[in-house]
Amino acid sequence: MTTKNICIFGDSIAYGAWSRDGGWAERLRVALQRRTLDSGFQEYYFLYNESIPGDTTDDVLKRFASECEARKPHIVLFAIGINDASCRGDRHMPRVSPESFKKNIRTLLGAARGRAETIAAVGLTRVDEKLTMPFENTYFSNSRIAEYDAALQKICRESSIRHLDVSHLLSADDLEDGLHPNDVGHEKIFRTVETVLLPSE
Repeated sequence: MTTKNICIFGDSIAYGAWSRDGGWAERLRVALQRRTLDSGFQEYYFLYNESIPGDTTDDVLKRFASECEARKPHIVLFAIGINDASCRGDRHMPRVSPESFKKNIRTLLGAARGRAETIAAVGLTRVDEKLTMPFENTYFSNSRIAEYDAALQKICRESSIRHLDVSHLLSADDLEDGLHPNDVGHEKIFRTVETVLLPSE
């Protein structure tokens, strides 16, 4: 009998806003539960979605150690960064600077390596700028998102961590409000993540 605890650290997209079916992480939880049942309880999978809407890597760093300590993850999946690249009020001032973002990612990956057997990072989806420049009082631009995603991908490659590229996965039709995926978008992200965490046997 084996047990696998999976922790997802992310933002509102990983949280599942605004999916009627709970988002890609909830789809993953259901798939893992089915796998537990299909194994006759020889394989136990427990998914903990630690994603909080609005979070940046600064926020995840503050709670990462304590939440890992409570849940003892075997697998850690990061889905964070689009809020880091966003700008509030001043459209030229990211919430987290590129330098701080890179430092935070390196710190998070290093901390995860000391706690989990498997680590992966979901890349950053693109937005419909007609609806996100601004989105309420926050600016999300695809050029800056691409910059942060490239930095994430480079750090993952240097750290031998799997980066799941979703940069061109979604179209404007897959977004509920220009920023958050709809059910079709969440399904596409789930299928990408599923290939890593639930490989065909």
